[in-house]
Parts: sequence; C-alpha cells; structure tokens
Amino acid sequence: MKRLASILLTLILLSALPIASFAEAPVKFTYIDFQAYGIEFMDELMHKFGAEHNVEFEIIHSANGYGDIMAGRVNSGDIPDIFQVEAGPAMVPYMEYAVDLTGDPILEGFVDELLSGVTFDGKVMAVPGGPVCIAFMYNKKVFDDAGITKMPQTIDELEALCEELQSKGVTPFAFGHQSSWITGQMAASFISQENVLDPTDTIDKLNSGELTFDTLKYYKNVFKVIDLTIKYGVDKTMEYDWERSEVALANGDAAIIHMGSWAEPLLVEFNSEVELAFMPIPVTNDGSAIPRIMAGPTGGWMLSKSSADVELLKKFAAYFTTSDEAIEMSSQGLRIIPPTKKQSPNGVAGMLNDSASYYVANGQSTPLIYVSYPLGFEWEHGILLQAYAAGDMTMEECIAAVQNEWDMAK
Repeated sequence: MKRLASILLTLILLSALPIASFAEAPVKFTYIDFQAYGIEFMDELMHKFGAEHNVEFEIIHSANGYGDIMAGRVNSGDIPDIFQVEAGPAMVPYMEYAVDLTGDPILEGFVDELLSGVTFDGKVMAVPGGPVCIAFMYNKKVFDDAGITKMPQTIDELEALCEELQSKGVTPFAFGHQSSWITGQMAASFISQENVLDPTDTIDKLNSGELTFDTLKYYKNVFKVIDLTIKYGVDKTMEYDWERSEVALANGDAAIIHMGSWAEPLLVEFNSEVELAFMPIPVTNDGSAIPRIMAGPTGGWMLSKSSADVELLKKFAAYFTTSDEAIEMSSQGLRIIPPTKKQSPNGVAGMLNDSASYYVANGQSTPLIYVSYPLGFEWEHGILLQAYAAGDMTMEECIAAVQNEWDMAK
C-alpha cells in the first residue's frame, strides 16, 4: 500500500511540473550576413523553419562592420553556424571552418554558373545566392519630367545629361561616397571593361605585372566620373551613405545614384510610387567601349563544420534557398532571381530586373569582377577612392596607392 501511495505521489508531482520541462531543448544556430535589404523576409523564413524543426536562431544582420564581426568570431573560435560570404578569394579565410559541399545532394538544382561562383580549388564551399546587377540607377519620373530620353554613351554625354537635369532644377547625383564600397564597386566597371569577354584575364595580368592601374585603358576615367558625381551632386555629398542616397533617389531629390538590384525593396519602401531603371556607366569618350552594367553571382552562405547539427543545418540551408517559400521570397520579396533552376511561377518582381534583362540580352553587361580581386583589396580600393573624392589625394597619388594595395594583397 505504501508502495502504491509512493507511486501515486510521484505521478502527481510529475504532472504538476511544466510541460515544457519535458520538451526537447531546441537546437541553436547562429546566422550572420551583410544584408541591408529585405531582412524581414529572411527572418520570416528562419522563424518558420525554427518553429517546424525546434531550432532557435541568433540572427545578426550587419551591412556595416561584417568583416570586424567575423574576424572577432574567428579569433575567438566562435564560428557562426551559417554565414554569408562573397564569392572568390573572400571565401579563403573561412574555408577551414566550412563544410565542403562538393557533390552534396542539397546542391542539386542550383544554376551551374552560380555554383562556380562559390567553388574554390575545385571545392564547392558555400550554398550560392542569386545573381545581382549593379550600375547607375535613375528615377524614371525625374528623367521623364526633365525630357531625358537617351542614355549617355560617353563621359562627355554624361556631363551633358547632368547639365540638362540641372537646367531643369534637378540635382543629378546623390552618390553615397560616405559608403566607400559604392565608389569601389563603380570603379570595378572601368576595370572589367579592359577585357569584357574574360575579366579574369585582367586580374591575372594585374597579378603578373603585365598590366598596372596606370596602364589600364579606362581606369583613369574613374576619376572623371567621380568628379562629375561631386560637381553635379547634392550638397555635402561626402556625408551621404548608401541609405541617404537611396532616400534622395526614391523621393526625387536627385536623379541618379550607383547601386545594385538588391536595393529595390527598400527604395519602394521609401516611396511606393517610385519608378526605377538602370543606366550603364560610360567609361570613355573615344567610343572604344560601350557602357555596360555589371551582372553575376556575388557569393552565398557557408556552413560551419563545427555546428551542433550539421545535417539539420544543411536542411535549413536547402530550405532557405530552394523551398517554394524561399523562391517566392527571392522573386517577390527581395526581387532577385533565385539561384535555382526552379523559378517562381509568378516570375521575378522588380523594375530593376526588367531593366537589367534588357542590357544583358543586348550584350551590355560584364561580370562582377570585384569578386575576383585579391583578398582585402575591394575594401581598401573603395577607401582610397573615397579619399580622392574627399579631396585628400590627387589622382596620381590615389592610383599609386591603389597599385600598392593590389601588390600587397595579391
């Protein structure tokens, strides 16, 4: 009888405990990216996956300071479970911590060109993201109201366009010079024009010394265009970062910025009525190169091989990029082309995708050459060009410093 009473007492006490105490503890994943746009859509996917698979995500979006955050994580041995990386040499510092995905079933269905962007030394080291397009971006209504119908083919024509806009009371440029990466990405268009059929040949020749920044055909013209962005720009243009420049474009306070297709959701958020299009960047005055946009894969997401549950992490990575929800998020929410062969039945939303597809179809695009730069050069390149824009360096001093940075990084 005492034994039965003891059993009954035990059952009563157990039944009084919170149900949660018997639930399995959630798996915890840390996610880090350098996204500034569409993060609410990405968070939604993570929360949905977490609810269905008992996963808790620590989510860190860091458009500014990503490199410092990741360096701190690596130095402390606290590698995130899943983290965004750029393609090419930028993957190298993290490869020893990442899962080698070569031949993994989760990569079935991805576009081959995008997989090649996250392949290093023959190994697929990341789950690829979708392609992006980058160029000058303009407010169509502002252009229409000013009677602008023709895109400039030369730098002189670009200046003439600026003068025409200015004569109509329009500020031509709101260039985000405070965000040095924008200036650096614009300059990449001038480097890629050296050999548009094979930009990596230009990288190889810069590495070997066969080419220098002083002898590249169009590189010095970067400074002419930077000068135009200041001469025909907003007041205190060096105080404009990426977000402030986008607000100015969306609201019609300026006609042109330099940015990528990823920015459209936020631009539409700033002004739901905004109409946007790309304008290829003129790189010369002699007609030897047609203006082009840059288009291609930027990278993807690496998975930590020290994660508490690598197989579940792979399952999440597949869901995050290839599920119907993820494809719809990319197509309609982020307004970028999904990285898989399977596409949304609703197509890809976005004015900028429509604009970019015209230039790609007409042979006016070039790959994202900056993803093939030596490690660290992209960041330093932008900072040096920013210094020129601020008046702290001459063109000759800047080119010499850029060459020195390349030589140290290669």
